[in-house]
Amino acid sequence: MSGPGEDVLTVERLNERVAAAVDAADLGDVRVVGEVTDPNETGSAVYFTLTDGDAELDCVLWQSRYRSMDVEVETGTEVIVRGGLDYWVEGGRLSLKPWSVTPVGEGDRARRIARLRSELEARGWFAAERKTEPPAYPDRVGVVTSRDGDARHDVAASVHERNPTVDVVLRHATVQGPDAPTEIAAAVASLDRRPDVDVVVVGRGGGSETALDAFDTETVAEAIVTAETPVVAAVGHTEDDTVAGDVADVDAITPTEAGSVVAPLDATRERLDELDDRLSVAYDRRASATVDALAGRVDDAYRAAAERELSRLARDLRAAYARRVSAALADLDATVAAGYGRLVDDRLDRLERRLAAGYETAAPERLDALDRRLETAYRRRVDRRLTELSADVDVAVAGYERSRDAERRLRTQRRRYRVAIAGLTALLFLLLAWVTTT
Repeated sequence: MSGPGEDVLTVERLNERVAAAVDAADLGDVRVVGEVTDPNETGSAVYFTLTDGDAELDCVLWQSRYRSMDVEVETGTEVIVRGGLDYWVEGGRLSLKPWSVTPVGEGDRARRIARLRSELEARGWFAAERKTEPPAYPDRVGVVTSRDGDARHDVAASVHERNPTVDVVLRHATVQGPDAPTEIAAAVASLDRRPDVDVVVVGRGGGSETALDAFDTETVAEAIVTAETPVVAAVGHTEDDTVAGDVADVDAITPTEAGSVVAPLDATRERLDELDDRLSVAYDRRASATVDALAGRVDDAYRAAAERELSRLARDLRAAYARRVSAALADLDATVAAGYGRLVDDRLDRLERRLAAGYETAAPERLDALDRRLETAYRRRVDRRLTELSADVDVAVAGYERSRDAERRLRTQRRRYRVAIAGLTALLFLLLAWVTTT
C-alpha cells in the first residue's frame, strides 16, 4: 500500500521510464563480443542470443540488414556485434539491434563441447554396440529431472497413455546452473542402484542452448555410460543435440517421446495380444475341464436318480402284482365256491327226483341199470369238472407262482376241492346204498 504523496505507476508507465533510462544511458551504439546460440531465422528477422558463458543478451537482426551482411549467424560462432540497445515497452524486454556482425571464430562454449565430444568418441562412449535396448515391458521407470518442470509430467503422461500399469519414480535434480551436472549424475546413479527400476529417463524441457549446458558435460555423460540400467535421454526439443543424448542408450529428443520409447505402443499391443491368447487358451482348458467335471457329475447324478427311480418302480410293481394276485385269487375262490355249491345242489335235487320217479315206476333191474349209468355219468361229469377246475387252478398258479402267499392259498384250495369231492363221492355211495336197501 502506498503512502501519502507516493506515485503509483502502471506497468506501461514503468516500462516507459526504463526505456527512457536506456535511451539516456548512451547505449545507442555499443560493441559486444559473445558466442551465438539459439539462432532462429524468420521472414522479418534473425533472432539469436549472445552469451559469454555467464550472461546472455537477446539480439534481433532485421532481414534488411542481414541480407546485406557477408556472414552466417550460426550456433557456436564467436562474433563481435555492433548495434544499439532497445527496450520493448509492450513486452518489457531488452534486446540488441545489430548493425553489423563480425565473426571472430569458434566460441569458447562451442570449442569446449567439440573437445568433449572428441574425447568421448575416442573412449568409445558413442559406439552403438555399447548401448542397451530398453525392455519392452518395464514395470517401473525412473525419471531424473526437476520436480518444478513440465518434463516429469510429460514423461509420466506419455508412459501411462500407452501402459497405465507402469510405475513412474521421480528423482529430483537441478537441470540448469553450476550444480546441475553433479545433481543429475547423482540422481542417475541413485536410480541405477535400485533393482526394481527397469529403465531411467534423464532430461528436461526446452530452453536456450546455454540452458542445456548441464547435459553437455562429462559428469552427466559418465553417469549415463556407467549405469547398468538402460538410460533414455530426453533433453529439450527436436533440434537440440546434446552429449547426454549421444551417449545414452536411446536419444528420445523430447520428454514426451521418451514415453513412447520406454512404453512402445506396438510392444504393448503385442504383449496384450500375447496375454489375450494365453488367457483364451487357459480359459478353454479350464472351461473344458469344468464341462467334463460337470458332465461326470451329471452322469453320476442321473445314474443314481435312475437307480432310485427303478428301485421305487420295482417296489411299486411288486406291491401292485401282489395286490392283483390276492384280488384274483379271492375272486377265483368266491367264483369256484359259488359255482360248486350251485352245481352240487342242482345235481342232488335232480338225482333225488329221478331216483324217486324211477323207484316208483321201474323194476329193480331198471333201477340197477339206472344206478350204474347214473354213477358212471356222474363220475365222468365230476371228473371233467374237476379236470377243468384243476386246469383253471394250474393256469392261475402258473401266472402268479412268484407269490408265495398265492401258492399256499392255491394248495389250500386244492385240498378243499379234494375234500369236497371225496365227501360228495361218499355221500353218493351212501345214497345209492340207501336206495338199494330200500
